[in-house]
Amino acid sequence: KTDLMKQLWLVCLLLVCVFSLGLAAVTNLHTPDGVPSTRELLLDLFNDTNGAAYPTLIFRFSYFSVWVTTGSQWLFNNGWGSTSDYCSWEGVSCFGGTLESLSLSNNQLVGSLPASLGALSTLKALYLDGNKLTGPIPPSLGSLSNLLYLNLYSNQLSGPIPPSLGSLSILLSLQLDGNRLTGPIPSSFGSLSSLKYLDLSYNQLSGPIPSSFGSLTNLLELQLHRNSLSGSIPSSFGSLTSLRSLYLTFNDLTGVDISEPPPALRFCKLGSNQFNCPIPEWTKSMVVHTAHERYLEDALRLQNTRKHLRVNLENKLPKQQ
Repeated sequence: KTDLMKQLWLVCLLLVCVFSLGLAAVTNLHTPDGVPSTRELLLDLFNDTNGAAYPTLIFRFSYFSVWVTTGSQWLFNNGWGSTSDYCSWEGVSCFGGTLESLSLSNNQLVGSLPASLGALSTLKALYLDGNKLTGPIPPSLGSLSNLLYLNLYSNQLSGPIPPSLGSLSILLSLQLDGNRLTGPIPSSFGSLSSLKYLDLSYNQLSGPIPSSFGSLTNLLELQLHRNSLSGSIPSSFGSLTSLRSLYLTFNDLTGVDISEPPPALRFCKLGSNQFNCPIPEWTKSMVVHTAHERYLEDALRLQNTRKHLRVNLENKLPKQQ
């Protein structure tokens, strides 16, 4: 009987060890050199932005307790944390087992973005727009060297725009509009040589428009309206050979240093500024004069731009494997 008990204890101990090792493998999943795995980095975002609701005790009497689930749980979180295969998680797209796209738009994310997000080095598209994110934009996002699309618009992000975002040399679209960002526009944005769409509107940005923007020769659309930008529109804008649409309304701009428009420019909105000198004649045929027309056209163009970017991304990124 004693031998049988010993055997049972050994079997139980073995099962505990196997379970512990399996749990560690699922929860940690470090790379061999100790660097956090992609799964861990994604879970940092999940945990920091209230990905899962949490139980709260609301009543207890003797042996009777009442718990309710509270918290701003993500609307769409299927699979997150429940399996080791992060490619199967809702909003995650992979190719060949490698993370390429993270799409969590309008998903009720609450809280601050973790700095560890910048370690997702294979990421090509990051869509976190339409949530309730607060706090600063992590400077570490400037390390996402493969990023093509960065959408953080329609949140409550605050603080300055990190100059490190100027390191995203192959970025095609950057949309930070509809937040509470302050301070100047980083001059490092002039290094975004592949950029086609830039939207920083509806923030609280101040200071001059960087003259380095003249280096953005692939830029198609620039939206800087509804800020507190000052100074003159720099003469370097004349070098924006691909620019089709320019929105600078509702700022504190005082002058226009461009004698001739960029050759491809078709839409130019300069109204509601503080110009203290004559506006060049070429701008007058491009300005939408009434606030109602301005609102309708801005809304339509913004909708079309974002639709185009989504379709373009679907065509560029391989399907999940």
